[in-house]
Amino acid sequence: MGPIQTMRNIIFFLLLFLFLPGTSFAEELPPGEIKGSVLNKTLNGTRVKNLEIILYQYKENKGAEVARTKTDPNGSFLFQGLNRDKRISYYASAKYKEVDYFSEMTHFLEKKELSFDLSVYETTDQDKDIHIKMHHILLETDNNTKDTFAVREIMIVENQGNKTYVGSIEVQPGKKETLRISLPKNAKNMQSMSPMTVNPWDDFSIFTAISPGTKRIMFSYTIKPEGADYKFEKNLYLKTDSFNFIFPENGIQAKSDQLLYKGPTPNSDQGFSYLAGKNMTGESKIVIRLSLPSTDNLFKWVIAGLVMVLVGTGFVLSLVKGRKHRAEKEDGPAQKPSQMTLVEQKQKMLQSMAELDKQHDAGQIDSDKYESRRRVLMEKAVEITKIIKDS
Repeated sequence: MGPIQTMRNIIFFLLLFLFLPGTSFAEELPPGEIKGSVLNKTLNGTRVKNLEIILYQYKENKGAEVARTKTDPNGSFLFQGLNRDKRISYYASAKYKEVDYFSEMTHFLEKKELSFDLSVYETTDQDKDIHIKMHHILLETDNNTKDTFAVREIMIVENQGNKTYVGSIEVQPGKKETLRISLPKNAKNMQSMSPMTVNPWDDFSIFTAISPGTKRIMFSYTIKPEGADYKFEKNLYLKTDSFNFIFPENGIQAKSDQLLYKGPTPNSDQGFSYLAGKNMTGESKIVIRLSLPSTDNLFKWVIAGLVMVLVGTGFVLSLVKGRKHRAEKEDGPAQKPSQMTLVEQKQKMLQSMAELDKQHDAGQIDSDKYESRRRVLMEKAVEITKIIKDS
């Protein structure tokens, strides 16, 4: 056998080896571990023993449970033998006093060990520490109809106490109301990202437990004014620090005895004005009198896109990106949000993460920006996962 034939045989066997199943020259990272403790923040950080901890992972648009364990007598937990692939993110959950708690999202990257604490709280059925830090309402014209308005609301609820509020009034078997939110008369096509039920008296109840800190509540619906004048009424059941009603400038006038007209929204070129009020007491009633243009003129200035301005802070907040699917019958009852809608939202977040991973692998984005953006997407995905689990 000549030297040329020998070289050909060597190349052939090398290529054959490369394509054998499971053969790879890529360096495999040794397994990693995640450790931490469960702390009862109501009891000054007392460690919680014998509590089940569930570890989850997200990779390539898919989420899955990885393992379960229980905290030891010192309130600590440990997960070992974990895949350190940088495309995988991990988070943990625990149920304490019938309330689900979740850790922040994390991933190994170059680290071999990760550690975090999971905070839990005692519960209360008293709402004395609950108030609304911010309540914004955005009125916009509906792209699909000439005489219907889409209304988006965002509330930042704050629990200033050291216990998780779980409600006291059972509005459905096994479900207690933690927030009651009023709706204007004849509101249709109700959509919410929180487990809720629409009541027959023009409001709805939310069941989500409210832990110390802040919680965001977002929902939307449509209204169909009859005639050129419409009275938008809103009952406030909790003390509200800041209340803003934002509406399109073109052709619409808004007046209220409880709110002050502030003019165009700051830092916005979207053509909105707003009414504002501060330190609204619980059991207040907001009445906004709207003078509307004719439907022919109204249809000419349908607004593209949806932007909510956080008045007074200068930040611009997207209240709800994109429009929800409208019910086929406008005159039907308010609709409960579907589980599939939330699943699709979570899937969209995971797809965005996959695209971000590809950009990072291709060197199109630096590591700091990659970690920051990925963390935001994962936190949103986890938030939606919590809502799906609660419902």
